[in-house]
Amino acid sequence: MTSDELRDWAILGRIVERVEEQKRFCGETLLQKSTYFLKEMFKAPVSAPFRIYYYGPFSFDLRDTLATMEAHDVVQTVPHEWGATYRIGRRYAQVRDRFPRTLQELEPAIDWIMRELAPLGVKELEPLATALFLKREQPDANDEALAARLHEIKPHVSIDSAHEALQKVGHWMANIPA
Repeated sequence: MTSDELRDWAILGRIVERVEEQKRFCGETLLQKSTYFLKEMFKAPVSAPFRIYYYGPFSFDLRDTLATMEAHDVVQTVPHEWGATYRIGRRYAQVRDRFPRTLQELEPAIDWIMRELAPLGVKELEPLATALFLKREQPDANDEALAARLHEIKPHVSIDSAHEALQKVGHWMANIPA
């Protein structure tokens, strides 16, 4: 295990811990999108690369990381009516305690995730994360072009919903401290 991998575990575990504290469902989609936002908007030191996939930005490496974390009892999955939900495992504290400064620095960003993303479902997270992906991929494009592109790659997301997602993400990006 590298230090970067363990740091990823600590960050992911902290998200799981915070969602669990709020007694919310913590599925893989929320973890994927939350991690993507942390990495792209807050410059969190997450090693997983993301690409556009069925429900927006997705990292197969992150999926593997979650499986490894579960195998090491850093997180656990528990059956839920909506699928499996993640919970903190018995060994999370050992990982968390290795990265207190990183987690402290990311706590305001994780607070933002809990406030803005944790209450949302898959259908709400997908266009928002895809909007951020497109804004990062094409920073000079206007929202008209980005909305058309979002609708093109996600035909079930209407042009109006794409515009709404782009406006919301644009507002978030403009109001995140540098």
